Amino acid sequence: LAIMETKVIYFGVFIHDEYSKLAILKLLQDNNVRIPKGWKKYIHHMTIAFNNGSPEFDILYNMYKDSFGESIKLEIDGIGVSENAIAVRVNWKYPIANKIPHITVATPPDGKPVNSNKIIGWEGLKEPITIYGKIGHFAK
Repeated sequence: LAIMETKVIYFGVFIHDEYSKLAILKLLQDNNVRIPKGWKKYIHHMTIAFNNGSPEFDILYNMYKDSFGESIKLEIDGIGVSENAIAVRVNWKYPIANKIPHITVATPPDGKPVNSNKIIGWEGLKEPITIYGKIGHFAK
């Protein structure tokens, strides 16, 4: 039997439970952030590192791989909005490839979640919320 080679595209903390997704949507509503009609909703994961072939990816992957499958608390402490993405900021104290740890909430119909990396206007929250996810990877 041939062993199928899988390539990890990215790894991060995946949001699986409805409670956490609904908590993020309520947070936006409570802070008067509306997702424009026709935008695509995500609320899927917080990327720790994207596999762009850099040594940094391998270093981070090796750092986290023993934690895969673990349930993790995430503190959401901000909201970012641009014309290309809406995201929530995560208070993350561990090494990560992105400048600002975040979870993409929505993008325009032709937008991509990576647009969240370009958000400049982040607003802090008076009352952070806690959601839950699991460390894991997405592979092809």
